[in-house]
Amino acid sequence: EGSIDIKDNYYKPSYLGFSFELSKGGDNQKPAALGKYRVEVYLDGVLDKTLEFEVVKESPATFKKGATYSNEAFGFSIVVPDDWTYEEKDDDNMLTLTLKPAAIIEAAFGFIATVAQPLKPFEDFAKKEAESFAKKSNWTLVDSKSRDYKIKNGTSAKELTYLYRDQNDSQYVIAYSFIEFNGNAYILYIAFDDAIYGDMALSIYSGILNSLVFKTFEATTETTLG
Repeated sequence: EGSIDIKDNYYKPSYLGFSFELSKGGDNQKPAALGKYRVEVYLDGVLDKTLEFEVVKESPATFKKGATYSNEAFGFSIVVPDDWTYEEKDDDNMLTLTLKPAAIIEAAFGFIATVAQPLKPFEDFAKKEAESFAKKSNWTLVDSKSRDYKIKNGTSAKELTYLYRDQNDSQYVIAYSFIEFNGNAYILYIAFDDAIYGDMALSIYSGILNSLVFKTFEATTETTLG
C-alpha cells in the first residue's frame, strides 16, 4: 500500500505515476506467486479504479517462425526470435542490429558485424563497452571470465562475460561472443537482470549464435571467344 499527497492544482489533464515492483527473488525475498492480482486506486478514500493483472511462468523466446536477417556486405544471416523486431544501423563500415523483444523486459540484445582488425584485441573492446554500459546503469563490477568454444556451424568463438551488482544487490550480466571469419568480426552481446531473465536471455543468446550462417562467395571465371 502506498499513498501520494496531491498538493498542486491541476487545471489541465495530467497524471501521477504509480509503480508496483514484484520481488526479484533476492536472498531474503521470494518471487511473487503465480496467479491473478488486483490493484485498487482510491481517491480521497473512495475507490476510483480497479486494475487486474496476472503473473505467469516465464517462457523462453522461440525460433519456430524462422524469421531470418541477412546481410550481403558482411556475408551472414541469423534467425531473429519469434515476433521480435530490430533496428539496423550501418555506420563507418560497422553494421549494428539492435534486437527488440516482443515484450518489455529488462534486457538488451544486439549483433555487430565489422572488420575484425580495428577491434583487436577483442578483450579490450568488450571491457570498454561493458564499462560504458555499466556506468550508465550505476552497476559495480563483481567478476569477469572468458572461454573459447565453437558455435553450431563449427566456427570458433570467444566469450567474455562480466558480472555486476546494483545498489540493491541485484545481479546483472553483460556477455559478448566474438566470431572471426574472412577478416570480419561478428559480435553478439546481451545485458540482463540475472535473477529475472537469466534463463530466457541465455536461451535467446545461444539460439541466435547457433543460427549464424556465413555466405560462401563462389569465384567466377570469364571465357573470351576469339
